Amino acid sequence: MFGFKKRKQNEQTIQDNTTPESISLTDTLLITHPLANVVENSFRYSVIYLVEHNTDGAVGVNLSNASHNQLKDMPLDSGSIMPNWLENRNLLKGGPVKSDDVWLLEPTVNQQGLHHFKNSNLALSYYQKHLQRILQINTPQPVQIGTGSCGWKAGQLEDEIQRGHWLILPAIDELIFQGSWSYLYMNAYETYEAHVS
Repeated sequence: MFGFKKRKQNEQTIQDNTTPESISLTDTLLITHPLANVVENSFRYSVIYLVEHNTDGAVGVNLSNASHNQLKDMPLDSGSIMPNWLENRNLLKGGPVKSDDVWLLEPTVNQQGLHHFKNSNLALSYYQKHLQRILQINTPQPVQIGTGSCGWKAGQLEDEIQRGHWLILPAIDELIFQGSWSYLYMNAYETYEAHVS
């Protein structure tokens, strides 16, 4: 729909589902293993986009969990109007970190200037100027909007993957920006199975 470019991925990491310290999982999707005994129930059947992963830890947002609040119910600055293509979408619940702060996830090329986390493909920003920019656009854009994020300290994510909590899938924009969050886990898991078969 949006003409996404194909990413270069580390196929060995995907096939083996391993994370040597030398390999970064930045710009990948984590899928909760269906049989995993995850510590937090809120992470069951989750699809998390990792916007940054390095030796200091990792940051991502859960794309498969949403609040009951629709974007049209968000308080906006005076004079701002939620465009039709966004108003009926649910506000995503990205994770327990900074759970009250609104973020935007969109292609890096669209976020000029300030941002909080970015990689060569996507950027995550809490700056309201980016939200205001999106509100001025009347045609659908590749963007996700939510509150809260997920964070891992150094070595924590690698340990969870080694214990079988997460499956690793190359970041696929068609999944990240699909319209329905409620089908994301099923679609992502089926894509993972097809990728490793």
